Amino acid sequence: MKYVLTGEEAQALDKATQESFHMDDLVLMERAALSLSDEIKKRFSKDEKILFICGTGNNGADGVASARILFNQGYLNVSLCLALGKEKLSKAMQRQLSIAEAYNVPFSDDLADMESFNVIVDALFGTGLNREIEGRAKDVVDKINSSKAFVIACDTASGIDHTVGAVNGPCVKADLTVSFSFLKRGQLLFPGRDHSGETVVPDIGIYPCKTLDQTKATLLSEMKDIKELIPKRKRDSHKGSYGKVLCIAGSHGMAGAAYFSAKAAYLSGAGIVRIYSPEENRYVLQERLPEAVMTTYVENHETDPLSDIIFDADAVLIGPGIGKGKGARDILDYVLLNASCPVVLDADALNIIAEDKSLLNCPHSELILTPHMGELSRLLDKPVSQIKSRIFEFCRAFTTEHQLSLIAKDSVTIVFLSDGRTIINPTGNDSLSTAGSGDVLSGLIAGLIASGAKSSDAAVAAPFIHGLSGEMAGRIGSSYCVTASDILNMIPSAFSEVLS
Repeated sequence: MKYVLTGEEAQALDKATQESFHMDDLVLMERAALSLSDEIKKRFSKDEKILFICGTGNNGADGVASARILFNQGYLNVSLCLALGKEKLSKAMQRQLSIAEAYNVPFSDDLADMESFNVIVDALFGTGLNREIEGRAKDVVDKINSSKAFVIACDTASGIDHTVGAVNGPCVKADLTVSFSFLKRGQLLFPGRDHSGETVVPDIGIYPCKTLDQTKATLLSEMKDIKELIPKRKRDSHKGSYGKVLCIAGSHGMAGAAYFSAKAAYLSGAGIVRIYSPEENRYVLQERLPEAVMTTYVENHETDPLSDIIFDADAVLIGPGIGKGKGARDILDYVLLNASCPVVLDADALNIIAEDKSLLNCPHSELILTPHMGELSRLLDKPVSQIKSRIFEFCRAFTTEHQLSLIAKDSVTIVFLSDGRTIINPTGNDSLSTAGSGDVLSGLIAGLIASGAKSSDAAVAAPFIHGLSGEMAGRIGSSYCVTASDILNMIPSAFSEVLS
């Protein structure tokens, strides 16, 4: 997995590399500048007109150094623009300017001439920015965004909040970001992701060390990681080898929720899936999913039938389509008090808990909650806008307080594990924005657990498979047309790609 840093962490590691490994800051800056110039050379010929727009700090110094390197390598149409003036320059910026001037790198102080350049490099602020861009800098950003040039961000697009990806004011919209050594959170989360374009991460010699709490760092999962998290199938096996899922889902008129979650559990490797649902759902579910074992109940039922099946389960999924009535609450109470295996809580189970969080206070087995932003808002008693601005802080506090794992579903899904790790999921797009998609995800998690995965591994692998299935479904036709059934149909292909 890849480390994903906040702006503060990136600066701390930069400083620690200089102090702990005795690496001179000029050496690190030269390596950053070389990596930026290399990416430019891969894409553009020496005839291109390239303008480096540099600020007054170290990000500007990176840009100045890269411009000098390109100029010395025959890119004679390179120009430097000190868009924010020459006041309050950092020491590194002063040194890089003196070097560039000694090499006769051309300077351009006229932003009105920006339209004549084919490529613009944004080296205004970098990861150190912690305020809204305003004044002269705002005018510069506006001019960059209104140009027709290909825009490259040096380390990061100026204006992105690197903790949560927020864009609270003017922000450069880059076509390419060259992010030194590590990805930054704001480059992966929206809307910052939309302002970053293609992102490449060259190694410039900055490494995780004691200043980064590696047990609590944010990580980005990769295909190779997911392959290792999925339980291996055995040639000498039978259905009992891959566990049993108890899927408590559906209510009157909501049989589809039970179908999607149970089918996904089967597709993720579970040997047996039992659906616990109202009697009126029996026939439609047996017709749509004859592989499932059915246990039904009638209205005003007692929870006694659960006692015969809950202790036989290797994973329990509860919530999709069960409603919020007294019967659903009774079932949830029973599961939380009696389940001895991991429990996946989704949809209506989360809404019931939001009304009475004391349900999480009693001793419980491993819990995985899978809220979308609306459900998360109810769980945390905070508006969605506030949650998005502090999602890492709020979700980590919640998981620590209640000793559980939480999968925060959004345009970018973030997994907060009970052991303190935070994983950003890289797969998925707007194809997943369809009814029943969340039911599929919860079924995937439960199925992976039943088939032998650790709860934490299933919580990371399932969103990856789910997102990849959605992407594949969207590529067949259009993301406009994807349904939960289409996502289900692509799960086998997603597993095949991950395991190949």
